[in-house]
Amino acid sequence: MKFKAIFDNQLGLWLFFLLFAILIQLFANYDSPLHTYFRKVDSSWFYMGGKAMMNGLLPYVDFADSKGPLLWLFYGIGYLISPTNFHGVFLLHCLLFSFIFLLAYKLAFMLFDTASPTSRKTLSMASAVVFAIPLFCYNHIEMRCEDLCQLQLLYCIYCLTACIKHNCVAPRHAYLMGVSIATILLIKWNITIYTSIVPLSVFAICLKRRIPVMKLLGWFFAGFLTVILPFIIVFTCLGILPAFVNEYFFNTASTFKKTPHDFLVRYFLIDIPSSFKYSRIVGFVACFLPFVFFKHNKKARFIPVICALFMFFTFTYHGGAAVHYHSAYVSWFIFMSCLIASASYGLCRHHKFLTLLTVSVLTFAITIGYALVYHHNWIWSDNGRTFYESEKRLSALHNPKILNWGNMEYSIGLSANSLPACQYWAMQSNADFIAPQQLAVLKSRIPDIVTLTGTQDAIPEKQQELLDSLQYSFLTSVPTIFRAHYHVYIKTELLPLTIR
Repeated sequence: MKFKAIFDNQLGLWLFFLLFAILIQLFANYDSPLHTYFRKVDSSWFYMGGKAMMNGLLPYVDFADSKGPLLWLFYGIGYLISPTNFHGVFLLHCLLFSFIFLLAYKLAFMLFDTASPTSRKTLSMASAVVFAIPLFCYNHIEMRCEDLCQLQLLYCIYCLTACIKHNCVAPRHAYLMGVSIATILLIKWNITIYTSIVPLSVFAICLKRRIPVMKLLGWFFAGFLTVILPFIIVFTCLGILPAFVNEYFFNTASTFKKTPHDFLVRYFLIDIPSSFKYSRIVGFVACFLPFVFFKHNKKARFIPVICALFMFFTFTYHGGAAVHYHSAYVSWFIFMSCLIASASYGLCRHHKFLTLLTVSVLTFAITIGYALVYHHNWIWSDNGRTFYESEKRLSALHNPKILNWGNMEYSIGLSANSLPACQYWAMQSNADFIAPQQLAVLKSRIPDIVTLTGTQDAIPEKQQELLDSLQYSFLTSVPTIFRAHYHVYIKTELLPLTIR
């Protein structure tokens, strides 16, 4: 088969993007084999949830967090592939992003509908490659649940583009939009609220253009229920459906900030000004770029811009200056990627191979450079020496129960296949209801391992006195990304097992 023919079929394209996803993520993904599992936060949390579920613990009963069961299922499968590190999760991310790049290619192919067939393919390929830059460099460090929502958001944008440019929304589009929204709901439900504006806009356009909306809505809800119903049935059979609803929706909502009035004041006076700096300015500008591709589509040309700005401001409203929240709308950067690809194609005098080579070198250079600056857990780094010394000692234990007392999950005990000591084994932001349970569990001596935050040399005196009275012995101190130290304690009777 000729090299050119590889890109003329779907399988060849997907294999190309799979290889590209693997190569780029070796550097850009915190979970890749070039990275250690030291200094992970969110992905450590997700991995523990997936591991607990695969070890028979009931979600939202035996362990709970503010994230959805589909996220834990994803990380649980990664755990089954590779139980003592994140390599299985890395492979799943490679598969996920190969489909993201393939969909980016298809969306760009639709946007470049006025180009010649040959130019159209080159521009689309280049756009998909450049799209890796915002995906892995826009307010991005470790892999988060926002990353698992990008394929769904991008597909909704694809359907909105098809609706505006070609007045075409097939039943399968509506069905897959329903699937997309449902999967986001089961990953992080508040993202669903913000993302739903895109399918709602599609149906609004259809209504305006007298396209049968009820039929499309029927297919949308069919797709939605295809994803939701299996979880409802399984959770009902396990008797945990009420716990799921209470923990995932109500308890998570209770951790959001204060009253609506406080929200509005903070939003207008603090969050917006603090968000319009550095990379967020680029994100704000990117929200207007869909207009370039839809300027000839009369009234509908403003809808993608409105959708993008809605997501930008609502994520600013939700997260303020917390940069990782802003990565949730990164799929809107596909339009910027298309413009960069188009400019590169012109600069390369419409030479296909030179264009792809240029954008590939540009993408790898920026992405790897960004990773080298902001990633701090490379396998050649000595930062995690104390962490791995403690992991080597803890590996002598078998399935120890861990409690992160007032702490976030940090992958401590991964080598021993540690499991949650209680429902709230790790502290969540603004979740005041967690502390009493953690204290009660600690006093019952249920955890085998206890971690808590302190200075490099010590923890608060009262906490030390309580641990001493409960016969927990100090094992080691591990530096964190927050310029603090996690102090690791284990039951005194287990200490001889960890001496090597």
